[in-house]
Amino acid sequence: MTDMSIYGERMIALSAVCQSAYVVSQIARNGNADQDLLEISLNSILLTEPDDTADVFGGIGNVRTGARHLLSHIEPKSQPRNMDVFRYSVALLALERRLRKANGAFAALAERIEHSKRQLAHSELLDDQMISGLASIYSDIVSPVGQRIQVAGAPANLKPTANQNKIRATLLAGVRAAVLWRQLGGNRLQFLLGRKKMVAATKSIISF
Repeated sequence: MTDMSIYGERMIALSAVCQSAYVVSQIARNGNADQDLLEISLNSILLTEPDDTADVFGGIGNVRTGARHLLSHIEPKSQPRNMDVFRYSVALLALERRLRKANGAFAALAERIEHSKRQLAHSELLDDQMISGLASIYSDIVSPVGQRIQVAGAPANLKPTANQNKIRATLLAGVRAAVLWRQLGGNRLQFLLGRKKMVAATKSIISF
């Protein structure tokens, strides 16, 4: 495996973090999200035995939106960056670090996600009940280990229970992508020492 292929795998996962953050921002700011992007994020939670990194998200092309946002963060001159996406992405990476240090957290996550996978046999992924179940995993296991992510948006968009559940479920997807990034060798030092490779790999995702 070449250095670039290693960075390519990592940037797929990091793009997915940003994409989940973008979906959260859409729900909070607009009251709804791109359903395809929402489905890609939520489905990634349940794909625990992929053949490769891209398969978690149904293919490299499915994280292009996240890659565009990622590029705006690591190469700011490329385009104006969405500060909501930036804040949520940083917070999701911080949550992953806290989760990694919490005793039994990953085991509890795995158990609950397996339960959700069984539930999927009787429900559609975007059904309210399914999304509520994924949201509860975030509320019960992930949220308590770190500082609460403050989601910015109109009260009319944030108040409905259905939207709250979509936001929490999508944040869970963002944490899942952050865990994958870490498993692939991602770390904060790369933002300083490996930025050129990160930018090149991210541009490859966008042009895929």
